[in-house]
Amino acid sequence: RQPPTVGPAGVTTQAVPVVGTPTLDHTAIAAGVPTTVTITSQITDPRLIPASVFLQRLAASGQVTTILGTLHDDGLNGDAVAGDKTFTIQAMLTESVQSNVRLQVSAGFTGLLKRIISDLVTIQVQPSLTVTNAPDDFWATNLGDGGIMFFWANLPDATDHVSIYRATSSKGPWTKAGDYLIDPDIPTHAIDPIDGALSDLYYRMDAISSSGTVLKRFDILYVPKEAEPT
Repeated sequence: RQPPTVGPAGVTTQAVPVVGTPTLDHTAIAAGVPTTVTITSQITDPRLIPASVFLQRLAASGQVTTILGTLHDDGLNGDAVAGDKTFTIQAMLTESVQSNVRLQVSAGFTGLLKRIISDLVTIQVQPSLTVTNAPDDFWATNLGDGGIMFFWANLPDATDHVSIYRATSSKGPWTKAGDYLIDPDIPTHAIDPIDGALSDLYYRMDAISSSGTVLKRFDILYVPKEAEPT
């Protein structure tokens, strides 16, 4: 809660509310690749009007061009914990060309005529340089220092999660890049935050059941460092 301040002639006024700087689970996306980005902002001021927390897109001039949706603090649709004052939205972005997506969070507060806005955050849209394995069921986009973004298809029905492994040779040794739960409400993509400009990389992926059984081992995927965006 913001403490009151004393204005002219001893009049007590409330401090200006703060809309927290948005955090992003992706700071770079590939052009032409639909990508769901999770954005959160912390707002603790009790005067907040909860239904007024909007994600806004801005032009390079700073003018708001689009309201992408409403952030929620209800534990649903990507929000981790209901009522923790961290508001969340999952926005689907599909950008056709290399550019920057400029975003801010705007909110209304009881007793204030003007909305309060957060600091600006930017998502880089980088050229789409996508490679695929031979069966075309496991592919990736090299985002350079933004990491390697993966996509997959044709998972066995009983798949609980996928395990992705990384190496600098097709023969290994293999290092686990991560485990990614499979949820029908979550798009089938993930990201390895490694710098994709450092070296050629090889990836393999296993589809795993809830009991730990490997249901499918996907063919190796080669991601050349030359795919680094320029």
